[in-house]
Amino acid sequence: MSTKRGRPSLDWNSFYLELTDRIKSDDLPDKQESFIAEMQDWCIKNWGQQVGRSTLLQKISPFYKKYVIK
Repeated sequence: MSTKRGRPSLDWNSFYLELTDRIKSDDLPDKQESFIAEMQDWCIKNWGQQVGRSTLLQKISPFYKKYVIK
């Protein structure tokens, strides 16, 4: 019998869909830090757990570099 160890994986697909919806609706804040804070709240609401700033920065930063930071 095998048991899974470690943290359960998060539904990153739903995270990226939320991010994509925000990009499509032109609803990203100018400041990346503001969006990280919003998505930390989103994670708590949707997943019931806090996700660290550095993890979210790693996920969000490429999108900000492409779509927001000029």
